[in-house]
Amino acid sequence: NIGGTGAAHGSFMAQACTRSERRRHGLGVNPEARVSASTTTAGRNTLPPRVQADMLATADTAVLEQPRRARVVVIDDDPELLACVRDALADPRFELRCFTDPATALASMADVDPDLVITDLTMPALTGRDVIRHVRGSSAGGAPPILVLSGHGDEDDIVECFSLGVADYMSKPLSLPELRAKVAVLVARSIARASPTAADPVTLAAGARFGDYEILRRLGAGGMGVVYEARSPQHGLVALKVLTPELSKDVPLLRRFFREARHLKAVRHPNIVSFFDLGHEAGTYFLVMECASGEALDVRFARVLPLHEPHALAIALEIARALEALHAAQIVHRDLKPANVIVDDDGHVKLVDFGLTKRPHDEPLTDTDVLMGTPHYLSPEQITGREPIDTRTDLYALGVMLFYLLTGTHPFTGDTHFAILEGHATQAPPPLRERNPTLTAAVETLVNRLLAKHPSDRLQTPSELVGVLEALLARGT
Repeated sequence: NIGGTGAAHGSFMAQACTRSERRRHGLGVNPEARVSASTTTAGRNTLPPRVQADMLATADTAVLEQPRRARVVVIDDDPELLACVRDALADPRFELRCFTDPATALASMADVDPDLVITDLTMPALTGRDVIRHVRGSSAGGAPPILVLSGHGDEDDIVECFSLGVADYMSKPLSLPELRAKVAVLVARSIARASPTAADPVTLAAGARFGDYEILRRLGAGGMGVVYEARSPQHGLVALKVLTPELSKDVPLLRRFFREARHLKAVRHPNIVSFFDLGHEAGTYFLVMECASGEALDVRFARVLPLHEPHALAIALEIARALEALHAAQIVHRDLKPANVIVDDDGHVKLVDFGLTKRPHDEPLTDTDVLMGTPHYLSPEQITGREPIDTRTDLYALGVMLFYLLTGTHPFTGDTHFAILEGHATQAPPPLRERNPTLTAAVETLVNRLLAKHPSDRLQTPSELVGVLEALLARGT
C-alpha cells in the first residue's frame, strides 16, 4: 500500500500520544473526536467503519496465527514519534526493538534477526535509504521485509524505495490502525515464508495465492503485465494488475505505474473503478482495484450498432460524469476509448485503465515526440502538440465515441495509422446524419462541437457536457 488512511480504534490506541504530540510529529488527528492524554484517534477519517473493522480484524487474525513472537525493529530519530508507533504496536505477540540511532540499529541486526524492519526515510547521518541498502545487502538467508515511513510521500520517494526492495511504504500523517494491520500482515508473511522462491506472478493459475489474494482467473495481459480476477479478504472480488518482474526493474515504467495508482486513489465516483491497494509481492509490484463486472463497450455493442439515440446519449452521460470527477481532481485520462469503458448488465458504465492519466504539474514520463494513445480516439492537440492537453482532450475522445455509438463507424478511417491521425488533425468530420439519417439535428450539433479541431471551440468542461446531455435526454431527443 502507499499512503495511510483510517480512523480511531481504541483497543490498541490507549495512551498512544497527546493531540499536540501528534500534530508535531505527523500523526493525524480527527478534529471531531474528543482527545486527551490517555486516548486518541488515529489519523485521517476517510475509510468507512466497516473497512476499518476489516483492517483491524485482518491484523488481529494475522497476529493470532503467528507460530511465535514476531521480532520487529523500529528506527526513527524522533523519540516521541517512535514512542507513538511503539505504543500502537504494543502487543505481547510482537517483540519490539526501537532505536533512535540508525547506526546502533544496524549494528544489532545480526543479533536481533528481525522478521520486519520499520524505518523512517529522512534521518541525519544515516538515512532510511542507508538502512534499506544495509538490510537488503547483509542479511544471510534472505532479507526481512522493510516498511518505510516518510513525511514526503511523493512519487520519487515511492519509486526509489520500491526500487531498493522495500515491501511497503506509508506516508505521514500515519493511520495507526493501518500501520498495525500492515505490520501484522508483513510479519505473518515473513514468518510463514519457508522458501524465498515464489510462483511466477505472470503465470498464476486459478486457486494460487498471491500475497493476501486468491487468484480466480486470468482476465487479460498487456504491455505492462497481467490482470487477474482475484478474491480479497477485505474487498471481495477485485482486479489484480501485476507487473512482470522484468518491468518491475524499469524505473520510468514504475513511475507511470505508481502515478496510475495515485490518480486512481484520488477519485471516488460510481462511474470510475475504485482503488484498493498497491504493493510488492514475489519480486514484482501490483495494483488492486474494483473488479468491474460486464464487458468493454465495443465488445458489448459490437453486434447492435448503431445504438438508438437515447441509449447512446445515456451512456455518454455516465462517461461525462466520470470525466467530471476526474476534472475536479485535475486529472486528464488521455486514453478514453470503448475498450476502457466497462458496461454492466444494467447498462451502467465504469471508466477503467488510468495508465496514461496526467495532472497539470506531473513531470513528463515519455519523450515529447512519443505519441501515446489509440489512433481512432486521439485529439488534434495530442497529434500536433500545438495546444495543451487538458480535459477538453477527453471531451474530444468522448465525441469520437459518441459518433461511433450513433453510426457504428469512426469519423476518421484509413489503411494506416498515419491516415487516421491526419484525419483527426486536418479534416472536418463527416456529417453525422449522412451516416445515420434517423439522428436529430441537436445531436449532430453536439457531436460536431465535441469534435472541433481547436479546444477553445469545444465544450469547455465535462459539467457543460453533462448539462447538454441531460437536457437532450429530458426532451426525449
